[in-house]
Amino acid sequence: MGYKSKILVNIEALAFKHEPESGFELKRFIKSVEPLLDTYTVYLIGRKPNLPSGYYFDKMADDYAEMIRTELGGSVDIMGISTGGQLCHYVAEKYPDLIRKNVIISAAYRLSEGGLENEGNAAKYYKQGKYGKAMSEFTRILDLTGALRIFMNIITPIIGRMMLGNL
Repeated sequence: MGYKSKILVNIEALAFKHEPESGFELKRFIKSVEPLLDTYTVYLIGRKPNLPSGYYFDKMADDYAEMIRTELGGSVDIMGISTGGQLCHYVAEKYPDLIRKNVIISAAYRLSEGGLENEGNAAKYYKQGKYGKAMSEFTRILDLTGALRIFMNIITPIIGRMMLGNL
């Protein structure tokens, strides 16, 4: 999006499908980058599909760097939220010559064992078509209590089916 000479690459966060954004997710992305369009051309870049076993963030960083170098001419700003932010860590560390600014939003430098378990369970449920359960996995890590936990246990599967079922 945009037509400015400065480029901002938004490295996509965790995604169940490796396709261009559409529907709710695309509208959310457009709304979030509109304030940046006075300064940047913004690219939302996801991971390639069908990732092989053993294909970790360091290998993904190599792919992003190659894309930045060949498609965008290098020297860009990058940004990532959550898993996208984790990927930004790797890209900036391995390829500082390609990155002007690195903006990381709400991302850890690694996943805990519980986080790995949650993401694995969410992926398993998604592949089974259990979209509500897939989304619910992400709320389990919030350690909610009382009425809020009950509310989230009821509403999250409904929202998950609505959002993920339309992917």
